[in-house]
Amino acid sequence: MNNQEYFLGSASPEGFKSAFDKQIFDSGCFTYIIKGTAGSGKSTLMKKLAEAFPNESKDIYYCSADPFSVDAVHLKDKGIIIVDGTSPHVFEPKYPCAEQVIVDAGACLEKNMLYSRRKEIVAVTDEYSQCHLRCRRYLSALSSVAADMAQAGRYALLRDKLDGFTQRMSKRLMPKKHGADEGSITYRSLSAVTPEGYMTRELTGYNVYLLADDYFVGADEFLHEFSELAVRRGYDIVVSCSYVHSPVMYEHILIPETKTALISVNTVCRPEIKNYRPINFKRFYDKAKIVQKKVRIRFDRRACVDLLSEAVSSLVSAKKIHDRLEEIYISAADFNEMNRLTYRLISDIKSKT
Repeated sequence: MNNQEYFLGSASPEGFKSAFDKQIFDSGCFTYIIKGTAGSGKSTLMKKLAEAFPNESKDIYYCSADPFSVDAVHLKDKGIIIVDGTSPHVFEPKYPCAEQVIVDAGACLEKNMLYSRRKEIVAVTDEYSQCHLRCRRYLSALSSVAADMAQAGRYALLRDKLDGFTQRMSKRLMPKKHGADEGSITYRSLSAVTPEGYMTRELTGYNVYLLADDYFVGADEFLHEFSELAVRRGYDIVVSCSYVHSPVMYEHILIPETKTALISVNTVCRPEIKNYRPINFKRFYDKAKIVQKKVRIRFDRRACVDLLSEAVSSLVSAKKIHDRLEEIYISAADFNEMNRLTYRLISDIKSKT
């Protein structure tokens, strides 16, 4: 089965960013949009739905604020999506009941009990929001420093040498398919800023090439050109962007047909991957020009590490506060009713196939 894990999106200098709306509205899938509170059982519901279809190809999308919590499940063969549609990733039906339907997980809560604790809920929710605001400030500073580092890299980039390498690499990894239609690009988030650090989801069954580029721009330009060549040669690819950068940069590419993954590694993104083939992008920069900027680059590199650490620390604090909020809502949850809702959804999904 062709299964893969992703994040639904990521924290960014502008707040939570996600491309998942394209999955909902442009994929032709039928989507169940789950509405509910923290602790209402949305993640557990989606895990049970995924387990109910063990032999189906599926993609699982996790929450960047809690990377062990499920935010969405895509049953690919059935054309079914189940997604958490509450803040910060708010989704609303475009074609209600025809292509999307709202599922109210909040109906499984004892509302009178929650009303009695309304002041506590408001205070904890506001405290939680402040942590995310702090994270955004640090990511905004990180984005500025990373842009300065990228500018230094752009100044020294050997574009002709990089272009030649890109052409050779693409021919080796993507043999031309005669008579094939043009391929397509879909956007997913393989990496995100999380309380565990800048985290990359595990890759299952892929041959991984690690693109080591501390100046960002070489890998970004390589991935942009590579993706264009892939589409022209008839390959469908998955592009994962980095929302830390402004403007957004290409960070990773997956070619599911050939099980090939091109994964960036740099000052911000340092994925833990055991088996890979390294590609050192230092060869695509003019050494003399890099030396001219070495003091500035050294400062930027340290600043990136420190600012990312503070952004992650903010998310750690937010997670602890969110856990307190979950405890309040869990105390008011009717789990028997949630189980009945889960079984009704499983039955409804089966009826659509």
